[in-house]
Amino acid sequence: MKATLIIALITFILVSGLSIASETDYIPVMETVNFGTTAGFGLLEDNDALFYTIQEDCSIPPCLLNVTHDWEDVAFGTLEYVEMRVRAYVDGTEAIIALIYDWQDGIYAQLLEVSSTTEELYVRSLDFTCGSGGADCFVNPDRNGAAVSILWIDLGQLPDVVQSTLTVDQEILRVVRTDKSSNSDEWNTRIGFTAMVIFLLIGVFGDSPLFVFMAGVSSLFLSFSAFSITEQVWTLVLFLILGIALIILAAYMMMTSEEGFPI
Repeated sequence: MKATLIIALITFILVSGLSIASETDYIPVMETVNFGTTAGFGLLEDNDALFYTIQEDCSIPPCLLNVTHDWEDVAFGTLEYVEMRVRAYVDGTEAIIALIYDWQDGIYAQLLEVSSTTEELYVRSLDFTCGSGGADCFVNPDRNGAAVSILWIDLGQLPDVVQSTLTVDQEILRVVRTDKSSNSDEWNTRIGFTAMVIFLLIGVFGDSPLFVFMAGVSSLFLSFSAFSITEQVWTLVLFLILGIALIILAAYMMMTSEEGFPI
């Protein structure tokens, strides 16, 4: 009994540390085209051989480019760090600029300029303090609708009669936060682990094999959610072993109990 309780306490300490660890999400992008043509949109999550192109609209000279990319669902949790990661290049001599919207000041600020004709990685951290200074509110504090918005434009060099093309291999918003939404795997793990510990404590101190058995089953289910948030095999193995051990303990308690299967 005491050994089982010690195992439960050790596991509680381990999982408590896992639960408060930072979570990193990669938020998908959406698109609004005002001027310009695009192809291959939606292939921007990975650095691979799938490309996305933005071309200037030259149907009525001068050529124009005006494409908005928005990110949503950055609403839950306490933000620690936000960055934009773009792998891209241009053809021709005209650079393409990404502007980012400041939600407090209501203006766009330059985020990056793509001028290389070979693919390069551009990484920019985004300020989200939304304080009294300028250019510090690039994540919508209300988190309603778009949370981050960038605007791809050309330099507007005149006369611009040659169509320029921006080719993007990767365009993601990397968000690091300490908490997630109530339906996330992390919260499922917290709730599941809390239930397991309660079942185990009642089972051990109340000498109830039923509650020990329930704790074991909870641990088996918990192993998969713990693995999903940590991506560490040892967490899966730990909870699987703990669950099996608790089920065996419950069977032993039932066989040695004079009352059969007390609850």
